Amino acid sequence: MKGKKVNAINKIILNFMQKWEYQIVYSKCERKKEGWTGLGSFKPSDVFETEINRLGSEGWEMVSFVPSSNETSLSIGHGEVSSFICVFKRPVK
Repeated sequence: MKGKKVNAINKIILNFMQKWEYQIVYSKCERKKEGWTGLGSFKPSDVFETEINRLGSEGWEMVSFVPSSNETSLSIGHGEVSSFICVFKRPVK
């Protein structure tokens, strides 16, 4: 009997919990222009900035921004950043 009560309570709680959807965006960087002070000698492209602004206007919130040294391995220590991996989330409608 207790097990059925717990399952019923869990179902009620899950119905009230916020549900999220996620989107991952990968962007290569471009060489920085003189005077730009950022990570290494690269900066996010203007297209990337336009894209994240579009996602923000559609209700997506950036929850993770990871600089990457190449397409397959993340840059944890030293090294030039040549791309960015971002995770966005928004409530499921």
